[in-house]
Amino acid sequence: MSSCSAFDPTSHHEQRILVAWDETADSLVTMEVLTYSLTIRDTEPKIDVVEICLKLLSKCTLKQMLQSCWLLVYVTMAMCETKLKPLYLVALLQKLEGEKCIVFTSSVESTHRLCTLLNFFDDLPFKIKEYSGLQRQSVRSKTLKGFREGEIQVLVSSDAMTRGMDVEGVKNVINYDMPVYIKTYIHRAGRTARAGQAGRCFTLLSKDEAKHFKKLLQKADNNTCPAYSVPSSSVESMHSIYTSALEKLKETVEMEAFQKRKIGFKSSRVGKRSGTHPSKE
Repeated sequence: MSSCSAFDPTSHHEQRILVAWDETADSLVTMEVLTYSLTIRDTEPKIDVVEICLKLLSKCTLKQMLQSCWLLVYVTMAMCETKLKPLYLVALLQKLEGEKCIVFTSSVESTHRLCTLLNFFDDLPFKIKEYSGLQRQSVRSKTLKGFREGEIQVLVSSDAMTRGMDVEGVKNVINYDMPVYIKTYIHRAGRTARAGQAGRCFTLLSKDEAKHFKKLLQKADNNTCPAYSVPSSSVESMHSIYTSALEKLKETVEMEAFQKRKIGFKSSRVGKRSGTHPSKE
């Protein structure tokens, strides 16, 4: 039995951690997998084990889920200062050099604000798009198509929007907001390492969050997790850009709020003119 070890995200040498249920011990076991081979003939359909697991997860309680499923995960955490978390995210994305990533947030509002902020960073060598319930279906479909085809490298999304999503070649999952439940963590991690391909799952954490995250992993019998160090020089070099991006985000949020109020006011006036106001008894 073994826990995961540190690795360089740009390296091809990674340790694989398999979490599975041991019926004889009535507990989860964590095993180090040094090699992994699966041969499928050309005439046979490809089987995505992770997708099968995720379908089972949606119908299971936590205990049933852990008893029934195997999931291959690659896990590490990156410590960061809460106020500078967006900078740590950008520095990590730069280190990953344009590899296909999904960044998870805790809500559609957080998804929208984070994506808006990231796009205010000038000259990033990768394209970032939002994928949320705030968008029209046609916009989401276009975004997902671009992500699949490699035109978009980074997708920022909440948990609900990625359920059932099947995109090949997602090298990395980044938990910008720490998941509250182990089931959520497993679902997020399952967006990478598809069809036997290697993948990584990063979680950005403050010191206070690190304790809760370790307790979360203990539910999968994983008592240790390597820390990936985001280069401090990369973070420091973007401070001025970050300040400017925050100002632009503030202006954008205020403008969007004004537009919503304006639309709401027009809707209420139309309602009054059409006689839909409450009747007097």
